Amino acid sequence: ESPWDHYRQVFELSLGSFVIVVSEKATHDLFTMKRFQGADEVRMLQSLGHRNLHQMLECFRLNDSYFAVFGYDPISLAHIACSPPFLTELQLAAIVGQILDGLAYLAANGLEPAPYKCSNILLDAGGTVKISNHESCKKISSKQDLKALGYITMELMQKYPNSSGSIGLEDFEHWPSDGDAVSFLAMTTSATSLEQLLSHPLLDCDWGDEDLKWLVALAAVTTHRGWRYE
Repeated sequence: ESPWDHYRQVFELSLGSFVIVVSEKATHDLFTMKRFQGADEVRMLQSLGHRNLHQMLECFRLNDSYFAVFGYDPISLAHIACSPPFLTELQLAAIVGQILDGLAYLAANGLEPAPYKCSNILLDAGGTVKISNHESCKKISSKQDLKALGYITMELMQKYPNSSGSIGLEDFEHWPSDGDAVSFLAMTTSATSLEQLLSHPLLDCDWGDEDLKWLVALAAVTTHRGWRYE
């Protein structure tokens, strides 16, 4: 069955890589769509279900290609980092706590994520964080590499990555050096398990998705989003 019997391509959006934005013909609702050449990625997406993963809603096969449909969530953590406000510890906890929940779910299924960064971790309007690209998950290795979370945390805290490629803040104006956020960032360079990070005091505060709602709304109107339209 062709996806184009039900959807119409309207533009492309850059979320780590370019994805197709489609409009459902019956409702005019927007969705994103990815095209895969093989069935392995589709099987991986079908096997995983967690609130902090960008969930595949349906899939079409046309000739030798598969077209996976996802919700339309056009804001990523890269947009949050580029938006004017500096995060509070509560907001940072709400983001990294949700990422860790998604990573813990993958680990419980014997999987480690595909390379993840601010630009391919999405947020919906309610503040729910959604890791994308999990169609490329691999069997977990003996030691979990958590430095990617460190780079994400650092970019969210100071709004840019270090030119040296190291993990650590260059400016402590907004983050006390003895605070939980700085301590959490330091732990991402040495932690060997998700459990260590999940038990960090930063996550002891009463955070929730709703703490991020207004940040998502502001990022939608203050940041540039890469797009293509033909």
